[in-house]
Amino acid sequence: MKFFVILLLLMVVKTSAEDSPYFREEVGEERMVPPTANRGCGLMVPLGWTVEDKARYPLVIYMHGGGSKGTDGAKPLKEELPRLLATPELREKFRCFVLVPQCQDGDDASGERPNNWVKWDNQRLKPPFWLKSDEEASDQLLGAMAALEDVLARYPVDVARIYLTGVSMGGSASWNWASRDPDRFAGMVPVCGLSDVRRAKPVAIAKVPVWTFHGDQDDQVPVQRTRDMVVALKKEGSGVKYTEYAGGGHGIAKRVWGEDDHAALRWLFEQRKVVDR
Repeated sequence: MKFFVILLLLMVVKTSAEDSPYFREEVGEERMVPPTANRGCGLMVPLGWTVEDKARYPLVIYMHGGGSKGTDGAKPLKEELPRLLATPELREKFRCFVLVPQCQDGDDASGERPNNWVKWDNQRLKPPFWLKSDEEASDQLLGAMAALEDVLARYPVDVARIYLTGVSMGGSASWNWASRDPDRFAGMVPVCGLSDVRRAKPVAIAKVPVWTFHGDQDDQVPVQRTRDMVVALKKEGSGVKYTEYAGGGHGIAKRVWGEDDHAALRWLFEQRKVVDR
């Protein structure tokens, strides 16, 4: 534990352009369950944080897209939001922990489908995807959940300000995870994710603030899936916000996180849930 924290702090104080303030750890079965899940995991601590710091900080959980699968812990950190949150400007503006789990590549334990944050009824199909999610959480999502518990046990996270977001496959993960543990999150921003309307009710009942985004020309994940999810959430009483980009394809992450002086991030960090201390 002591070595882990010291090593993490040393990673954070590096300043050269090619260095990342994220700490990447190869996670073995002594640290995470199930042991077959996330081997690589990135964590960034708040700017200026030390082990003596008694303050509690928000936590952003970022679920990466399908192109960043692996075990190195590095590829997901190059996606738009982790990259932005690691810049000096936004580290100063949004002081927070950032957790970036990594989904393994290859097939799952059954050998019947590729690893994914979400179990779909037929993952061998090519896009555009029109699938339903299984009732069971995938091993990869369980690994991300275990990573969260590990961070909460080790670091001073403000449990009233835990935020969930992701893009593409990670957007799908955001919908799925939030529906399984809706009381956990103070806010969520799923981006061009594959949603399942059967999972709208738990999110709405828990009154999780949601702002979701999609491009109307997305050829990977049909925009109608997000439209349907928004309708389902509103039917259950949710005040969900929805931004649809006219002419936008699947690669909308830069617009989501960069437009209007980082409006989506500012909105996310304004959210706070009431918790029993």
